[in-house]
Amino acid sequence: MSGETGMPLDAPALLEVLERHRVQYVVVGGYAAELHGSVRRTVDVDVVPSATADNLERLADALREVQAKIRTEGLPEGLPFSPSGEAMVGMTMLNLVTTHGELDLNFTPSGTAGYEDLHTDATTFSVGRVQVQVASLADVIRSKTAAGRAKDFDALPELHQLAGTGNDSSVLPATPQSARDLARTGYPEPVQSVTAQELAQARIDAARRQAAASKAARPDPPTQRR
Repeated sequence: MSGETGMPLDAPALLEVLERHRVQYVVVGGYAAELHGSVRRTVDVDVVPSATADNLERLADALREVQAKIRTEGLPEGLPFSPSGEAMVGMTMLNLVTTHGELDLNFTPSGTAGYEDLHTDATTFSVGRVQVQVASLADVIRSKTAAGRAKDFDALPELHQLAGTGNDSSVLPATPQSARDLARTGYPEPVQSVTAQELAQARIDAARRQAAASKAARPDPPTQRR
């Protein structure tokens, strides 16, 4: 499978380079969802690196090995740059194309506080010949819900089903915690049981309401005088 750059994604090879350079990171986004069982296929790997100075230097070494270039529309081969730990201090996002496919560095994914936040509940997965830290399914859902893009909303029902059942069961029994969660998404209490699909749709609707409210609360941009 290839992304917009036409470069085929070799996620195991890409993650092996990061591991070899001892980069501390957590896999998020679509590839994390795949590892958790999603049938939706992604064309890139999203990682959240630790933002410590030492880790950023190790990350820069890894990026040089995979000949990372900045991914930009209209330039499939990418825009050359010189990776350095110092240059990445304070960055929030860096979209790259490498010799092993597309790599997105997202230092603070939507709805999260970054590496330390996601690392707390991360799960270890075997990918190729290495063990990698992958954001929990709950955190993948949290981030995609907060991001609020169309493709995130499309992915959420399946992710909620994976998180809510763990098997072929279609009913998620209510617990005290799930009842509170459902109340926050608009379900009336008390809740006896709810299907995973209903739970997913409720959370998607809640996220859309929140996004609409946030947009409505933003001040209008100033009008330019002529």
